[in-house]
Amino acid sequence: MVIPPIEWEVDDNGDIIKYGGTILNNKYRFRPLRTRSVMNSDANDMKYNKDLVNAVNFKSKIPFTINLKLLDFITSENFINRNKKDEPIIYKDIHPDTDRIHELIKSRSRVLVDKITSHNSNFLYHSSIISIAKLMKEVKEFYMTVFIDWRGRFYTSNSALNIQGGELGRCLLLFKNGQRLNDIGLKALKIYTANAFGLDKKSKEERLNWVEENMHKIIDLDNYELWREADEPLIFLACAMELKGYKEDPNFISRLPILMDATCNGLQHLSAMVNDFVLAEKVNLLKSTEKDNPRDLYSEVIPHIKKEVLEASKLDNNTNLEYINVERCLVKRGLMTITYGATQRGIYEQIVSQFFEKVEIFKSSGLNFVCKDSDIAPKDVIFSNNNIIILSNIIYNSLFKIHPNLNSLMNYFNSIVEVLCELDLPVNWVTPYGLVIQQKYNKFTKYEETTYVASKRYKIVLRDADTDSINKKKQIQAFIPNFVHSMDGSNIVLLINKIKEEGRKIEFASIHDCFATHANDTAWLSWYVKKCFISIYGESNFLRKFHDTIQTRIEAKYGQDAHFVNGVLSYVTIDNGSEIPTRVDIPKPLVVNDSDKIHKEILHSEYFIN
Repeated sequence: MVIPPIEWEVDDNGDIIKYGGTILNNKYRFRPLRTRSVMNSDANDMKYNKDLVNAVNFKSKIPFTINLKLLDFITSENFINRNKKDEPIIYKDIHPDTDRIHELIKSRSRVLVDKITSHNSNFLYHSSIISIAKLMKEVKEFYMTVFIDWRGRFYTSNSALNIQGGELGRCLLLFKNGQRLNDIGLKALKIYTANAFGLDKKSKEERLNWVEENMHKIIDLDNYELWREADEPLIFLACAMELKGYKEDPNFISRLPILMDATCNGLQHLSAMVNDFVLAEKVNLLKSTEKDNPRDLYSEVIPHIKKEVLEASKLDNNTNLEYINVERCLVKRGLMTITYGATQRGIYEQIVSQFFEKVEIFKSSGLNFVCKDSDIAPKDVIFSNNNIIILSNIIYNSLFKIHPNLNSLMNYFNSIVEVLCELDLPVNWVTPYGLVIQQKYNKFTKYEETTYVASKRYKIVLRDADTDSINKKKQIQAFIPNFVHSMDGSNIVLLINKIKEEGRKIEFASIHDCFATHANDTAWLSWYVKKCFISIYGESNFLRKFHDTIQTRIEAKYGQDAHFVNGVLSYVTIDNGSEIPTRVDIPKPLVVNDSDKIHKEILHSEYFIN
């Protein structure tokens, strides 16, 4: 949008009284504030919360502009469009074998078909971003409308060019309102430059020293050998242009959003809930200085996984596991997504798609794989399907074996949701700023219909939701990620409230658990993010409040059939039509460490957001 979006307004009952976003939205109401959910349809009737809506309005009012220098640089004929792996940085053309795709599908050349479709998907995405950026070149400022999902999570407009998109989109966006770099801002810009190069696991002191030592190379934009080596070459280039501008003119106005990323965000939330000091330290919740290296959970779990893989390889039918080299890249995605609902099967599929490809030896030998990455395993070693399943299970279980408190918390949540399903109740919880959230995934009935296209008969499968039933498996699997995502959203709402209360003018953008602001404001933003995180978990009774909400919900439905022991709901009896009613035991509240050590030390963590 080339003008500020219209503000949304809700009344005291949480109903919309004025539509916001685009000008036409207030008249035609074609874009809702909250995305609709098909599987969790009851959430579509949830009431809005004023703090949440005010946060949407705040984020929508941040003006952006196009990074013209970078756009011209990457679209010039002299741009070296290859990264350190000799892959395209920007996909500017369709795959050369696209014309053969029908032939390849018929011959079942699945690997090549996947490469072509993946390449062309990237081409369409990147060409859309660059086309929009060129279209907006002459626009002085523009805005991105913001909407939410039923968990209170924030999303930007559906345009390909947005702050929540990939590296290309992020590098082409600048804040419209810039600032002259002060000492804090210059330091933040240098750290962000080092992060983009791939040094984010080093101490901040080391990162700053590296930038100083290589400054002449960094600001020499023709030195493509350096920026091509970066993990994020386009972001690195954007940083290099800012540093070059500052070196040439100390009054240079910086507009680049500096992104700060939370460390293992799901585990940060869960470790704070259960007050687990060991896990909290590994995800950078405890005190640290610029001289310290940030803790890296993924690397620290590797010795445990290696040990278990070695033990599994000693079994007669798993001998090839000994060829697996357990690297950080192999385990990171699986460990990161466990708290977002990843299962053993999900981790298996992640590993197969990223690191292995199918091979056929003998038809009777079953499913076999070879590794695509020689750093993980020799390419001439054949791995059975069972090998990959065992590896996936080891990765999945590693966190719970090392951190029993995390296992207890996951079991507690799963037990609560299981009981609610048995009692035919949805899961309800209240966010720290007062939004009431309800999760009730429905069961779906599948049925087939026959249709005809060009005289050919086809069967299609349709699904119909049964809104009176609850999908128990989906309820259990989805609750923890949904709960954590709602806390992500809560952190942002509380953050915006804090900024507005103190009258501080900070422009920022967010990508769920990542926060971007002007270089000069990074220290303040980091402080506010930590303060708001503490306000969520600062009281040791966070889980008890959650349990009380569940208990109240059960008591409201079952009344006299709810039985208490010492003021705590113990079990519920359900009339099942027989002489003896069914007894449903309610899990006890999880007892956690009542120390406030974590909450005291978060403010002094250099790497809570890195």
